[in-house]
Amino acid sequence: MYLRQRFSHRLWRVIAILLSVGVVATLSVSGHPIVQHPAAFSVAVDIVHLFLVSIWVGGIVTLSLATRSWTTDRYGAMVQRFSRFAPSMVLVIVITGVIQAWMMMDGFGTMFSTIYGRTLIIKTTAVVVLVSLGWLSRSTLKRNGPVSVKRVVGI
Repeated sequence: MYLRQRFSHRLWRVIAILLSVGVVATLSVSGHPIVQHPAAFSVAVDIVHLFLVSIWVGGIVTLSLATRSWTTDRYGAMVQRFSRFAPSMVLVIVITGVIQAWMMMDGFGTMFSTIYGRTLIIKTTAVVVLVSLGWLSRSTLKRNGPVSVKRVVGI
């Protein structure tokens, strides 16, 4: 947040985005997506997935840590901005996650017979819980305004 205020020039923002995509791309190119067929598609899906997960989790962490130090107006503006983009991000995260799982498992037939499949079930359960909390937070936001979601975001 400090750097964003200090370096608000467009060039710094472009550099930050390019570096972020570069970090995620490095993880994708050095991990399991590179050996999937077709590799270019698998890597691209992984980059999108990891990049949006990073933004989503980073936004939630920022909102939960900022509750004590930010003014009500500033916090409210951040909640509104994040709330606008979060549902779309989550939708793309779920779609890219399903595509990745399908490609890695050659369908969902091995869901219960492999460690990866069982781990995926646990991960999916955690995502359902988080998305449910997000839905609760969003409905609370619409009903009572930005300050009312501090508790849900903390959870």
